[in-house]
Amino acid sequence: MKFKRIKINNFMRYKGEHEIEFSCDDEKNVTVIMGENTFGKTTLAQAFRWGLYGEIIDTKYGTQRNTILLNKDVLAGLGSIDDASVSVELEIIDEDMSYIFRREAKYARKFPSMTSKLVEEKLWFKSKEKDGRWSDWKDNDSSKSEEKGKAEDTIKLLFPKDLSAYFFFDGEKWSDEKTTNNELKKSISSLMGITPLVKMKEQLLNDRSKCLIRQLKKRISGSSTKFNDIKRQIEEQETLIEKWSKEKEEQEEDYKEFREKVNRAEEILNSNKKIEEEQRRYEQVEKTANKSEEIIKSNYADIIKEFSKDGYKYFAMSMLSDINNILENDKDKKDDVNTIPDITTDTIDYLIENKTCICGNEITEKEIETLNALRNKITGNVNSTTINSYKTVLEMWKNNITDFAKDIAEKAGNIEGTMDELDNEKKEMADLKERIDTKINFKDERRRMEANKRRMTDAFNEIARRERNIESARLRLKGLEQEEKKETANTLENRRIQRMIDYAEALYDEVTDILKKREEPLIGELNAIIKQKFEEMFNEKEKYAQMEDDYKLHLYYHKLGNDGMKIEEFNLSEGEIIARNFVFIVSILELAQKKKKEDNETLKQSDVLNLPLVLDGPFSKLSDKNIGLVAGVLPEAAEQVIIFMLDKDWTASGLEKYTLPDYKYEVEKEPEENSARIVRK
Repeated sequence: MKFKRIKINNFMRYKGEHEIEFSCDDEKNVTVIMGENTFGKTTLAQAFRWGLYGEIIDTKYGTQRNTILLNKDVLAGLGSIDDASVSVELEIIDEDMSYIFRREAKYARKFPSMTSKLVEEKLWFKSKEKDGRWSDWKDNDSSKSEEKGKAEDTIKLLFPKDLSAYFFFDGEKWSDEKTTNNELKKSISSLMGITPLVKMKEQLLNDRSKCLIRQLKKRISGSSTKFNDIKRQIEEQETLIEKWSKEKEEQEEDYKEFREKVNRAEEILNSNKKIEEEQRRYEQVEKTANKSEEIIKSNYADIIKEFSKDGYKYFAMSMLSDINNILENDKDKKDDVNTIPDITTDTIDYLIENKTCICGNEITEKEIETLNALRNKITGNVNSTTINSYKTVLEMWKNNITDFAKDIAEKAGNIEGTMDELDNEKKEMADLKERIDTKINFKDERRRMEANKRRMTDAFNEIARRERNIESARLRLKGLEQEEKKETANTLENRRIQRMIDYAEALYDEVTDILKKREEPLIGELNAIIKQKFEEMFNEKEKYAQMEDDYKLHLYYHKLGNDGMKIEEFNLSEGEIIARNFVFIVSILELAQKKKKEDNETLKQSDVLNLPLVLDGPFSKLSDKNIGLVAGVLPEAAEQVIIFMLDKDWTASGLEKYTLPDYKYEVEKEPEENSARIVRK
C-alpha cells in the first residue's frame, strides 16, 4: 500500500492548492518534506488523518471538534454571505488497484456575529480498475444503496482507523502504555492478517446466544421435567452471560473513552508545563492583587469614617496650646481681697443693689468697690474650677487627636505601600498574560483529568466484576450442559443436531489450534526483530527490548541479577521512550512485510496489511548519531516512508541514498505571512 499523492486546498496554513507526489519506487521509497518549526510540517501530517477519517490529532490548544480547518487568510476575506471550502485529496495504490479519496468541508460566516461555522462536510471516492479506467465519483452520503457508505468502508478496509497509530506515527507522543494489551493484540492480529480466523472463531462460539454452536444446542429437545428444568437454567445462564458481556463491552467503551480523555489532558499538561506554572502564578498574583485592592479600599473607608467622626478635633489641635495659655493667664490673676465663707455673688449683688449692709448701716462708694472686688474674687474661684475641668477635657482631646493622627498616618502609609505592591502585581499579571494562552484553563483541565482517572478506575473495576460473573456463569453452564446430555431424548433429530454440534466444536478447536500456531511464532519472530532493531537503531549494548505477554515492550539489562532473574529498566529517559516506540512500530511493520512476502512466494492469498509509514518530526529529540541509525532502518521496515522533518536533521539522517531527487520538498513561509507554501528542492 502506497500513497501516490496528496492535494490540499485552503487547508489550515496552506492557502490555495498545493500538491505533493510521493515516491512509489521499490528501492528509493522515501519522500522527505523539510522545514523549520511552526512553518507547517505538522499541518501536512494532519491533512492525511483528516482526509481519511475526518478528524485531526488534538493539538496544544484545539480539539478535533472545534478547530477551524479553513486557511485564516481565506477566512478573513469572507463576507456575511460568503462561503469557502477546504479539501484534501489522497491517491492510493494497492497492488493493481488505485483509489482517490476526497474530503471537503465548507465554511461560512454567519450574520450578525460573523463567526465562522462549518456548513457541511462531504466524502467521495473513485477507483481505477485493472483496465486503467477510473470509475465515477461515489458520494459517501449518497441515497443510492450501492454508493452510501462505500467510501468509508473502503477506507476501513485499506487503512483501519484502529491501526492509524502504526502508520501515522509521532515517536514522541505514541505510547503502548496508553493502549490495553487486548487492543495491542488485536492490532497485531489485524496487521498480520489473522483477524479473519479470530472472527471465524467468534462466530462459532462466543458469549452471545446467536453464535452457531449455541443456536444448535438450543434445538436439542427432551421431554422429561428434569430436562426442561435444566434447559430453563441453561437459558438463564446464557441470558446472564450475554447481559454481562454486553455490559462489559459498554464498560470497556467507557474505559477507552475516559482513557483517551486522560491521555489528551496529559498531553496538553505535559506539553505546557511552563504555561501551567505561569497560569498558576497568574492566579496567585491575581488573588494577591484583589487582596491589595481590598486593603486599600478598607483603609480609605476607615480614614473617611474617622474624619467624619473626629475630624474637627484634628483641625482644632493647632489652637489647643493657645487656648491653654489664655486659661493659664486667667487662672494666675490674683488680688488682695479675702473671700468670706458661704458668701455668694447673689448676696453681694443684693447688698450693692440695696446699698445697706447686713448690719443695717448704709454702704458707701468705697465699700461698694470692696464688695465688687469680693464679688470678682468669688467669680474667679468658680472660673478656675471650670478652667481646670476644661483643661482636662483639652488634654484628653490632645491625646485622642495624637492617637487619631497616628492612626490616620498609619492607614495612609498602608494605602501608599499597598498601592506600590498593587502596581507591581498588575505589572506582573500583564507580563504573564502576554506569555500565557488563556484558551485553556489548566486548573480545570487537571481537575477534569483527575475525575476521568477516577472514572477509568471505576470502569476497570466494573469490567473485572463482569468478567468474574461471566466466568462463574460459564462454569455453571458447562455443568448444566453435561447434565442436559444425560437427559436428552435419543431421537433421530437430536442425533443429527448433535453431529452438527460436534462438527462445529471440532472446527472451533481446529481454528483455535491454527490461531495458536500462527500467533505463537509471531511473538517469537516479532521479538527477534525487536531485539535486532533495538541494537541497530540505537547501538545499544547494555540493554535489550522484548515484548511480553502483556503485548507491551519492556527494556531489560543483558546482565542478570544476583538471583538469576532479569532486571527490567523502569525509569526510562525521554530518549529511551522514543527509542522503544520507534522499535515497536518498525518491528511490527517489518514483520508484516516479511509475512506478506512469504504469502506471495507461496502463491497464497495474503490478508497481511502492508502499510506506508508517515512520520511527523521523528528525529527532533535524537542525537545525530541515533538519527542516522534510526533513519537507516526505516526504508526497510515499510513499503513507503514519508517523513516530515527539520532541515537540520537531513544530513545526519543519511536518507539521501533512499530518496530520489524529485521527492524532496521544502515548506517555506515568510515571517510576516500566515500562509506557507510547498516547493520541490
